[in-house]
Amino acid sequence: MSTDVVDSAVPLDDLERQFRANQLSMDIRLQEAQIKQLDRALSLEASRRSFGSAGEQEALEGLYAPEDYVDIQDYRRDNYGYQAHAATFTSKTDRQDGRNWPYWVSEPELAAIRGTVRLLSTYNKTCFGILNKLRNYTISRGFVRKVVSKRDAPKTLTSAIETLLDEFDCRNQITGNMDQECLIRDIRDGEVPLGLWHRGGGYVDLRTIEPDQISEPTNKSDLEDWLRSEQQMGIEGIDGGLPFKSNWSFGVHTTDGDVCAKHGYYVQWDGNPANWDYLPGGNAPCYPPSSGGNTWLEFRKSNTDRVIKRGVSDFWPVTGDVELARKMIRNLTHAGALQAAIAWIREMAPGTTQQQVSSATMAAADWQTRTATQNGGTRTSYQQTYQPGSTLYLGSNQKFVAPPWVQQSMATGLIDIFEAMLRSVSQIWSMPEHMITGSAQNNNYSSILEAGTPFVKEVETRQGWHVDLWTRVYWKVVWFAWRAGMFAGYSWSDIRAAVSIVLTAPQVDVRDRMKETQRNILLYDAGIMSPVEVAAREGLDYDVQVTQGAAKRDANPSTKIPGITEQPTQAPPTVGRETLESSSGTDWSNYP
Repeated sequence: MSTDVVDSAVPLDDLERQFRANQLSMDIRLQEAQIKQLDRALSLEASRRSFGSAGEQEALEGLYAPEDYVDIQDYRRDNYGYQAHAATFTSKTDRQDGRNWPYWVSEPELAAIRGTVRLLSTYNKTCFGILNKLRNYTISRGFVRKVVSKRDAPKTLTSAIETLLDEFDCRNQITGNMDQECLIRDIRDGEVPLGLWHRGGGYVDLRTIEPDQISEPTNKSDLEDWLRSEQQMGIEGIDGGLPFKSNWSFGVHTTDGDVCAKHGYYVQWDGNPANWDYLPGGNAPCYPPSSGGNTWLEFRKSNTDRVIKRGVSDFWPVTGDVELARKMIRNLTHAGALQAAIAWIREMAPGTTQQQVSSATMAAADWQTRTATQNGGTRTSYQQTYQPGSTLYLGSNQKFVAPPWVQQSMATGLIDIFEAMLRSVSQIWSMPEHMITGSAQNNNYSSILEAGTPFVKEVETRQGWHVDLWTRVYWKVVWFAWRAGMFAGYSWSDIRAAVSIVLTAPQVDVRDRMKETQRNILLYDAGIMSPVEVAAREGLDYDVQVTQGAAKRDANPSTKIPGITEQPTQAPPTVGRETLESSSGTDWSNYP
């Protein structure tokens, strides 16, 4: 937030009146924006219903009963279940301002999609299981991180960066914890917004930000005036605002007309209009004048093109399918439970009267119970106990009939339909049948996890996405520390050229361990692979093994970066951490 210097000569009463006037003006602007957004949503719904959507009764079915929940997007489909807009033409404005017409063009519509998926992923066992399996295979116990030298960087430098990132990991509980949560958020919400706050001295706090908190501001002009900073932007002679026209749709600050030029994110923390923040981020960040460059938002989105500002859940295309599958197995198990209560049926000979049946039942009963009826009478029930190993003898006028649950033909057919629906859902993640249906009869476990199989490729691709995400986060932490003076004597370009932050994801595929180890040794002997990478592929921590007595191996080529010399590195201070104000004059020209 910016802090204005108050002239002590201004009367206090005048300041209070001005404060109340500004507060009232802010409330009016907020209400006007909310009314405008509501009118827009209502007009969009009215226009879509003109395409022949489902009726209100179908769209709102089970609104107050989660166990009977239906897809809230039904109103967008015609009577055959196809998208009502599927036959329309695309236009030049479909994706204007980062929208995704006709699927969502406003924050409430995107929030409705997230709400649907969050509901399903919470109580639908299929969605819950998919999230857990993808988390276990993609992240497992976490990535192995190493700071390695590219060209004989000084050991003091790599060790200091490693210590810094270890402290950051421990402080924010990242490995095997937050990294797993971020993967689940990525799949469920389609977005992972991570906020970083430098508290001074290289100490950085990492927090997850809810997608709903990234929202279009109502005070755009005031916000742009607050962000005016010609010296930090390196542009002189520009007055009246930022040196470009801004676009704030979906809470993502971009250049108007260029969605890919991202400058930062507007975060509205709660319903209080005064409780907001602007966090720089993206490829062309704007830094608030009062932050001193000590904040950052790292944003990852999924399943949308780069010209669309926000992401969408993996589950969005299959929400209806997984819910139908849940209803089907629920009804099947309920019916099965009722049928299983029937032990067998005695079929009486033709001509047997009801009185004869009742007399025989009462004669064989071990006990009886009475329950009240609605008309004020009572109903008597007769029970008979059969001990294990009992042999039944039927009279000459009786015939044994198997109960309904013994007849498996219908149940088998329904289960086949249920599994076919889930196999269709599993195509989103190339997931093998047993992982989503629980039936392994058509799977060979070893062949499923062979290198190159669709599921292995899918998981490895997701690992690459999150390796990239966390590598960017770690470099931001190093950047904060460098600005705080922890790496005295090194320029930022020198550090980036001399050091690599390497994250190794857990191995997904199942291979011949002996052949894999021999291959790693050959790559190391050929100078292609470092001993750190060899240890990571074997599931070992190289530094820990060396400490415990393993032979230390040369990990770096002999070439050095020109101009790089050994410099003393400052350790993170324990007291007297740098304040935010002391970093406000930093030169950002070398920022990558």
